[in-house]
Formats: sequence, structure tokens, C-alpha cells
Amino acid sequence: MKSIDQKILDQLLFDYEKTVARLVLFCLQEMSEPQGVRRTIDILKGTRSSAVVSHELNKLQTFSSLVGFTRDQLSDVLDKLIHQHFIEVEYVKEEDE
Repeated sequence: MKSIDQKILDQLLFDYEKTVARLVLFCLQEMSEPQGVRRTIDILKGTRSSAVVSHELNKLQTFSSLVGFTRDQLSDVLDKLIHQHFIEVEYVKEEDE
């Protein structure tokens, strides 16, 4: 049986993961047109690439909202959301890459 401290920790981690997922989904929602996984990660990390700036994606509310995450961590979050059908993916070649 789990201790009370472990239950609290589990709940905190669950809430944290849910918040991160919501930020990612909000980022996708506020884009005027779909972007690829790499560009979405660039937005969340606050990367001012030429493609991000030219499309004015650096003006999104979620720009740099997850700057403390690695690209791999954000990729894992996106993969989980795709796998759980929260995100629908179209496989197309991205421009400007």
C-alpha cells in the first residue's frame, strides 16, 4: 500500500504532466496553420530560428513556455500526445528545413 507522501507525490507528478501537455496542446491550437514537430519544439523552447521569426511564431503566448525542457523531452511529450490521439499528424515535408 502506498504511503500518504507517495500518493501526494504521484498526484503532483500527474498534475505537472497534465499541465505540460496542456501547454503543448495550447501551443498547437494558437498557431494559425499547422507546423511540424521540430518547429513546434522550437516555439516551446523559445528558439528564434528564421522560420519561427518569419512566420511570427515568436509572438505566440506559448513561445518559450517550456524553455527548461530538452528537445528530446518535448519530443517525447509530443509522441505521447500523438499516440494517445490528442494530436492528429499529417506526414508532409516541411519547408525551410
